[in-house]
Amino acid sequence: MASSGSAGFVASPQASSEPTAQVSPAVASPAPQAQGPAVGVVLPDAAAGSRWRDLDRPALERAFAENGLAVDIRDAGGVPSRFPALARELVAGGVKVLVVASADDASGAEAISIAQQAGIPVIDLDHLTSAGRANFFVGPDPGASGQLLGEGLLRCMRERGNENGPIALVNGPADDTTAVAMKQAYLPVLTSAGYLVRASEDVPGWSPASGGALFERMLTMANSDLVGVLAASDGLAAAVTSVLKRNDGMISVAGVGSSPAALQRVLLGEQCLTLLTSPVAEAAAVASLATAIINGDGGAIAGLATGTMTDAGSGVAVPSVLLQPQPVFASDLATVVEAGLVSAAVLCQAPRAADACVAAGISR
Repeated sequence: MASSGSAGFVASPQASSEPTAQVSPAVASPAPQAQGPAVGVVLPDAAAGSRWRDLDRPALERAFAENGLAVDIRDAGGVPSRFPALARELVAGGVKVLVVASADDASGAEAISIAQQAGIPVIDLDHLTSAGRANFFVGPDPGASGQLLGEGLLRCMRERGNENGPIALVNGPADDTTAVAMKQAYLPVLTSAGYLVRASEDVPGWSPASGGALFERMLTMANSDLVGVLAASDGLAAAVTSVLKRNDGMISVAGVGSSPAALQRVLLGEQCLTLLTSPVAEAAAVASLATAIINGDGGAIAGLATGTMTDAGSGVAVPSVLLQPQPVFASDLATVVEAGLVSAAVLCQAPRAADACVAAGISR
């Protein structure tokens, strides 16, 4: 099992066992622009407390500046339909590379198509857009994420004295590349350890509302006799813990997400662990890849994009920079704060959280 503590929470690209994709001929650099940003970025949401505002955006700004690239970062404000319009504006502004962290597959695919029709290569950030046909992907390795998530839930359940018993899986969409790869990794970890999957549901569109409703039915059908729940995203984990609180349930919950909200749930004991992919490492990787693309450096591109992700929607193998996520348990939170991946002020801002931070030795 992977260590939960001293890894430093700095993700790094992982070598893939698959053959290195021949990517350099596939990307044609657009004609140089006299003015305007070199790179355009479309992010999904900058609402208060969002990881994108508090963590990813500053990390991206620093990473592109360190690479000497001007960047124009736009925010869709939680409205997926704004993605294509923002992409069109960035293309018109003369960007040479577009980076898309899609809020949903349909709007993300449209934004990608707009850029590619203008001869501009696209990097999918953090989540591969299904049927999007992006030129590259930079984000967490879903196979590694699934493995760590399954192993982490095992640790949580065993620490609570549950060596076996029924569990529930709240998976991502059945047609989503990341969700499928994660499930293929965590399911055998849990079943081979002797735990019975009492209920398993694939949640369309990663919707927390749908996930919460599905989990509520799972809990009822299991007569509340579950010892653990695996949730495949930050939003789904939030929905699961909300249902459990309403039903006075205290069982092991494993989730995924770099958001301050996920880390705060771990702090409060509502969630046993989360998986965190360093926004700093993700930003550094996407900035390095964009630089190589703009420079037409095929060797650098191939050296960075050593893995592939096969898009479940199109069957296209996308050259990828795959990052290693880190499991975060309550005992790791002080290290996460020290690494600057969440501020103590944000983590400890609620009254219950403030008390928990004091108990955990995290000072504001």
